Amino acid sequence: TAKQINDGFRKAFASRYYDNIYYTLEATNGGHAKLICKVHEKPLTQFKVGVSFHSFTGTALLLNLTSRDLFFKKSRTMAKFAVGENFSVLFEHKQTFGRKANNFINLSWERQNLPLNRYDGTQKLYVYDVGYSQTDLNYTRVMANDWCITAGLSHQNDVFNPEVVSTDFYEGYVRNFFAYLSSESITTDRVNFPTRGHQFYLKGGIVFGRKAKIEHTLTDGTSENLSSLLNNAPNYYKFLMNYTQYNSLNTKLVFFYTLQSSFALHSQGFIVDNFYMGGIQQVFRRQIAFAGLNEEQINSTSVASGMIGLQYNFTGSLFLLGRANTGMYNFTTLTKAWDSDTVESVNGFSLGLGYNLGFLPMELTAMYSPEVGKVYTHIKIGFLF
Repeated sequence: TAKQINDGFRKAFASRYYDNIYYTLEATNGGHAKLICKVHEKPLTQFKVGVSFHSFTGTALLLNLTSRDLFFKKSRTMAKFAVGENFSVLFEHKQTFGRKANNFINLSWERQNLPLNRYDGTQKLYVYDVGYSQTDLNYTRVMANDWCITAGLSHQNDVFNPEVVSTDFYEGYVRNFFAYLSSESITTDRVNFPTRGHQFYLKGGIVFGRKAKIEHTLTDGTSENLSSLLNNAPNYYKFLMNYTQYNSLNTKLVFFYTLQSSFALHSQGFIVDNFYMGGIQQVFRRQIAFAGLNEEQINSTSVASGMIGLQYNFTGSLFLLGRANTGMYNFTTLTKAWDSDTVESVNGFSLGLGYNLGFLPMELTAMYSPEVGKVYTHIKIGFLF
């Protein structure tokens, strides 16, 4: 059937072996037709270079080297680097198997150096240099062209040192294992400034095998060892959800909304275990983007938000974007999944200009939160790591 042919060509294109692949039908005798395939294969090895500037991560040169069938048939091996103010690296091997080529084993190691900012209202009290690394092994099953489910195990390591402090501070590391299940679905029509479709990500699992070395230095210069608070601490559970839907109202105007939530049950609430609220784009998985706040302006074991927005295409590749969101945080504690005594709320708004320059998309945003009472600017140029 026509649907089977279309599904087959979509699956072939999804393999990423081709720059483009399509077909035509040439009529023959007796109501039959000849299927003519038009295929343009990608090189087995590709090297890509890009640039990026982001208000949170700074300037970076992006390098990507991807090779197919390097070690085994039906595989993709990738090395990716962000060289700049905050260095990041990712090595990944993805192995496809099965008759329908819809099963994957993924092995990866990544390292990111990102600042961890601690705020009191608008005042930035601390800046920590955090080196986050993760080794991950997972199995992914593609259920449809735009939907997959994954089961995996990762080992995570956070090493933190103070750069700017105002009073007492912490330094050391926290390590743990994370066994998880996740699901992802993407149907948007393009990467930047989509006009239709959705983006969905859900992940949940158990954190166990925790090891820590934490030194707490007090204002008088003395220090205490707090490692025992997390060393072999009881397991806790972590959940993340992000759903965004885009709907075209007409050829110029797009309505979109986002629902997000991340929370940890029975967590001790140490800063590197928590989730971070703030920023326009999601830069890292533990972040809840929130217009009106800087990245990491809120640090909590539990955050949730809802956002609505409009995207207007002025002309060509120029866009105007408005967002309004509301959220809550601190609604879980060590012993309670919901605690109405600790929950707090926050609101925010933003207005921005975007330009989809293909290889160098950009977005400039002004944002405000009445709870914070300060206007912030936010800039993104190029692609994120």
